[in-house]
Amino acid sequence: MSLRQFIVDEIRRDGPMPFSRYMELCLYHPELGYYSRATEQFGKAGDFYTSSDVHAVFGRLLSRQFEEMWRVLDSPDRIDVVELGPGRGLFAADVLDWSAKQFPGFARALRYQLVEQSSSFRARLQERLAGHTANGKTAVFATLEDASASAGSHVILFGNEFFDALPVEIVDHRGSVRIVESDRRFSEQFVPPSPQELAGSASSSSRPHRRNWHSSIATASIQSPASASRLHSPRCRGWIASPAPSTADADSSS
Repeated sequence: MSLRQFIVDEIRRDGPMPFSRYMELCLYHPELGYYSRATEQFGKAGDFYTSSDVHAVFGRLLSRQFEEMWRVLDSPDRIDVVELGPGRGLFAADVLDWSAKQFPGFARALRYQLVEQSSSFRARLQERLAGHTANGKTAVFATLEDASASAGSHVILFGNEFFDALPVEIVDHRGSVRIVESDRRFSEQFVPPSPQELAGSASSSSRPHRRNWHSSIATASIQSPASASRLHSPRCRGWIASPAPSTADADSSS
């Protein structure tokens, strides 16, 4: 069965599909999703580049930042870097290799946990980082909960180009987007938003918006792995909130 047919069947069975579910299936269906396929997604042979595809300097710079965070925490005997959505593991390899070369004290304390939902990507990570895994420096997990259970009491949670690939809801003044199918075509339909969607969009739209502004690096030092586990789940979702056009916007566009 194709992914398209899978989505069509679910829409016909359950009705209009929330945009987050549509995005989740397109990206993360266990066999048919974009990130689950055996084909290459990254680099020259794929569809896009990440910073680590371009040069190791990105991982080297962040390893310096991680080492500084370790020192701020009074250089504990163990510190875990938990990376969300590590892709092919290039960044992890750069951090581990550069830390061993430049920051030996930090490298001895470092344990690197990689959280990857895709089974095919987990297999690639195991292969790329086999040497570090054999030395007890890395481990690959399917969920953040599993990684948190394995981590110590000092955790750095890191994600690069991760949050922009999480399934989201789209809510604006017209309602909440649902995906419908008709005449063998998908289209968007607006419906009254659920209470959860209303709460999420209100929270998002209350924050200042900056046009043409984007950040996809998130780094945090977390004292308790239990708190980290609440930040992510396989069903983690966000909202794209679009406020109603203002009078000034209408005037400027006329």
